[in-house]
Amino acid sequence: MDLYRIESIEEFELLGTDDFMYSKNITIIEWSEKITEYLPDNTITITISILPDKTRQINIEGM
Repeated sequence: MDLYRIESIEEFELLGTDDFMYSKNITIIEWSEKITEYLPDNTITITISILPDKTRQINIEGM
């Protein structure tokens, strides 16, 4: 899911994403910081940062 255009938690709720969020499948969410209260406890967060030398740093949390 790409949540870039979501402007409120109410807008997210209207999408009916419960089947995606709480199934046994893997759901990948871009801009998930907009819905942190909906993320399951077993969420794995991957953050990609661009460093000053234009290389990328990848951080994985929650494993």
